[in-house]
Amino acid sequence: MEIHLIFAKASWLTFFAILLMRPLSGILNSSWLKSNLGRRKELGIICGIFAFLHIVIYLYANNLFGNYIFNSAFWNFKTLFAWGNLAAIFLFFPFITSNNASKRFLKKHWLTIQKLSYPAFIFTGIHIYLVNKNWVLGLVPIIIWSIIWTWAQIKKHRDS
Repeated sequence: MEIHLIFAKASWLTFFAILLMRPLSGILNSSWLKSNLGRRKELGIICGIFAFLHIVIYLYANNLFGNYIFNSAFWNFKTLFAWGNLAAIFLFFPFITSNNASKRFLKKHWLTIQKLSYPAFIFTGIHIYLVNKNWVLGLVPIIIWSIIWTWAQIKKHRDS
């Protein structure tokens, strides 16, 4: 297996875990999950590093660094590249603000920026699906997360 794929898979698994922690803590009323929600910032940094390494190593290994951003093939949404690019853009801002200093500086806007991870997760799942047409690896995690997130929102609304 190519090393960039190891980083891609590690990033995807970390991303999935990060996004499941909050809704599962509400549904299960788990004190362990609730006490570890603060760890999502660190996990977000790890996820972002893995994603960055995946991108850089892939581009380097395929000699694509030159005009990558201006290459129209990389912005064709019928291919995996455009969805991966979009995911990277949306993931960039939550990644660089996944720290306490950003949280203090941005105050109430910090959470808004962190919510960009939701579309990044969806775009990443589409990207993964298009890599090998395996809907289980790319689309099933999105469906699972969507169901659990919706369930948590309904429970939160009922409890308030």
